[in-house]
Amino acid sequence: MRNRYLFLIRTPQLVTQLEEHRSNISKYLGALSVYQQELKIELTECQKNLKNLKPKLDRSTRKSLKALDNNVQRVMQHDSVSSDETWALYTNRNLKLCITKLPSCHSE
Repeated sequence: MRNRYLFLIRTPQLVTQLEEHRSNISKYLGALSVYQQELKIELTECQKNLKNLKPKLDRSTRKSLKALDNNVQRVMQHDSVSSDETWALYTNRNLKLCITKLPSCHSE
C-alpha cells in the first residue's frame, strides 16, 4: 500500500524531470564541445531519477529503465562524450518509453 502511494505521488515528478533531462540533452547536442561538463551533470541527475523510479515500478518497466540506465552509464564512462553517443541516448527507445509509459501507469 505504501509503495502504491509513493508511486502515485512521486512518479509524475520524476517523469517531468526525465522530460527536462531529455530536453537539456537535446540543447547540449547543438554545441557538445562547449557543454561537456553540463552534459555530464545532466546525465548524473538523470541516473539519480532513474534509480529513484526503479523500486516503484513493475518488472517490465523496470527492465526498460535498467537498459536506459546502462546506456547512460556507458556514455558517462568516457572523459569526453561524443555526439553520436549522446544522440543515441537522446533517441533511445527506453527513454521515450519511460517518459510515455509512466504517466499511463500513474493513471491506472
